[in-house]
Amino acid sequence: MKRTNGNNFQRVIAATRVIYKYMNNSGLFRPHRFHPPEQTWIDLLTDLRHMAGATLVDFDKVLTASEHHYLKEMRERL
Repeated sequence: MKRTNGNNFQRVIAATRVIYKYMNNSGLFRPHRFHPPEQTWIDLLTDLRHMAGATLVDFDKVLTASEHHYLKEMRERL
């Protein structure tokens, strides 16, 4: 895992917990079966898109805003 500053590290830990919880709840986590991390992210993002559609949230707008936040945080690190 890439080193990051303290605040971002806490975010990485929180996101990791979400991913593992999602894997457990969706049946993707099986100790003797490898599930590529990228596929888990794809599955989670797909489910979030479905949720956005069901709750009338503009997923693309949220994704764009998230990218802007991330890039701003990365610039602040420099």
